[in-house]
Amino acid sequence: MIWSCHVRIDQPNNLARTAWEFLRPDVQQADAYVFSRAAYCREGLDRARLAVIAPCTDAFAPKNQTLEPPTVNAILRMAGILEDQDTDVGKPVFRRLDGSPGRVVHRAEPVRKEQIDVDHEDTTGGRHGRRRRR
Repeated sequence: MIWSCHVRIDQPNNLARTAWEFLRPDVQQADAYVFSRAAYCREGLDRARLAVIAPCTDAFAPKNQTLEPPTVNAILRMAGILEDQDTDVGKPVFRRLDGSPGRVVHRAEPVRKEQIDVDHEDTTGGRHGRRRRR
């Protein structure tokens, strides 16, 4: 398994260090690590397994092509980021596991840190946060 990092942090803060402490045990099990600069390789990784590969961009890939404004607006409406005048258009549609269609009818509410209960255990044994009722 090869672990590739696309995030760089020149001067890690407490949040970045906490995130790295969470990731480190799993990343250390990789056969190799790929970073865009050797300086981005975090502490606790075997440098012998480090590969430095500079990022590259394919200017001709579809994801890097210039989009016309109407296309950009349509994408933003479908993602629920841009309000649509017609309430029935622009709402993301999805298919449920049972095959029935579903439609997103409202946006998610941001959750503040104090609303998360990180000690909740789910039925599969994993740790997951849950939102506290107000």
